Amino acid sequence: MPRGRNWRSLWKGWGMNNPRRSTAMQVDMYAHLPSDWQVQTIRDVVDPTRRVTYGIVQPGGWQASGIPMIRGQDYSSGTVDDSNLYLVRPGIAASYQRSVVQGGDILFSIVGYLGQVAMVPDHLAGANITQTTARIAIVPPNNNRFFFYQFQADLYQPEVRKYQKGSAQPGLNLADVERMRVVVPPLPEQRRIAEILDAADDAIRQTERVIAKLRQVKAGLLHDLLTRGLDTQGRLRDPDAHPEQFPSGPISEIAEINPT
Repeated sequence: MPRGRNWRSLWKGWGMNNPRRSTAMQVDMYAHLPSDWQVQTIRDVVDPTRRVTYGIVQPGGWQASGIPMIRGQDYSSGTVDDSNLYLVRPGIAASYQRSVVQGGDILFSIVGYLGQVAMVPDHLAGANITQTTARIAIVPPNNNRFFFYQFQADLYQPEVRKYQKGSAQPGLNLADVERMRVVVPPLPEQRRIAEILDAADDAIRQTERVIAKLRQVKAGLLHDLLTRGLDTQGRLRDPDAHPEQFPSGPISEIAEINPT
């Protein structure tokens, strides 16, 4: 664990410890920063050859093969689900070379769920996006995962809402996305913070796998307990060893039915 800073306080301050915490109760993200941190704009930290942009406006009809196009619904969980990506004709995709994504690019929703983010996995390099998503390509040596986590934090949402347009169908324009402020620590600190939060994400994924396994175990227990019961020693009854405990036949012969 890196030394020299209260990392637990930093984590809590970013709203990472409690996703249900109200942003109204959080302090201003920019009010009390370390003296060696800077406040810049998204435009300042983006690759100048790959500016913030949105993607395909009219993708055409569904194709059995083609160029993957990542939609907002594909990363609504915070990671890109590639199980049902929309495929567009190469000719259409070729018209949107400016919005081709690379592994490590940040997807930033600009329509609907504003500020929802995900990281493009390496195997989707060369895919494209829709007009409801802005691509944010962080310029090295800045740490793209640090900025991904910054956008993901509850504490960043007031900055997003400041530029929101409309209410029935909220949206952001690209110029305003580029104007949004970001905190920029020194490069080694960006990397260390990203590593800590990566470790937290790994722990969450491992815990979710354990929970999924326990749910399967519980489902099996429910089936066995509700169909076999327990003997006097607290063990599952065995219908093969003790068939007399499991009578068969019409329900009226096995149990007394009291009509209501």
